[in-house]
Amino acid sequence: MPTTAGNPFQVAALAYYRAVEATLLTHLRGRRVQGFGHASGQAAQEDAHAVDLHIADLADLDEAIRSGIAFFRLPGLTGPGLVSLRIRPGDGSGIDTVATATLALAQAMSQDGIAAAVMTDGLDGLYLIGFAVGPVAPSAVAVRYAAELTLRAPEIATTDPADFDGRTLICPLPVPGGRAVPAPYSLVSRAGGPGVAAPLTMDEVAATSAGMPLEIEPDDVVDRLGSYGDLAAGLGEATALPA
Repeated sequence: MPTTAGNPFQVAALAYYRAVEATLLTHLRGRRVQGFGHASGQAAQEDAHAVDLHIADLADLDEAIRSGIAFFRLPGLTGPGLVSLRIRPGDGSGIDTVATATLALAQAMSQDGIAAAVMTDGLDGLYLIGFAVGPVAPSAVAVRYAAELTLRAPEIATTDPADFDGRTLICPLPVPGGRAVPAPYSLVSRAGGPGVAAPLTMDEVAATSAGMPLEIEPDDVVDRLGSYGDLAAGLGEATALPA
């Protein structure tokens, strides 16, 4: 069996996942989970090959990490009953513009009676996932929200990946051939060390829109859980399988 001995990244990843296990498992247990990552030395890269995992308890999580898995993604986060978007900055824009667009999208969903969860993508953007959508095809709803924002505020948002310098790119999900959304609290592959998919409060999104920095690292997650609880709990309940 592979071991974490002599592999600093795996040791750190296992320690991180053990620290957040109680919350993370509520998002992984009983769901389709894709594991990624080839750990080596101080870091791990999210390779293209996904491993389907069954995560029921800490033992399963330990085994996945020890086998080299470092990143967990959930295809179900773009499934029925959800409206999922990724918002990314173009050259010349930043997380403040991303947050402004995300806040506008979340407010539009709220006006339609759709609750939403926001989390960092571990890099420089955000995910926005609306839930309790109803029977309408979720991908069509995501496209509609993106299109409406680009019409209202073309100076900050576009859906054109070939032309989003100075603006944000709104990506309705799923993207054909693209990867699934990271599980809440999963580590995310990033140059210089892993990032984390950290759920946010809407107050944090608003503050970031107003220019406050948004810098959440894996080491911050335990304290955030102590302060806020699971900010993605509603999303977790919406995607839980029937008992």
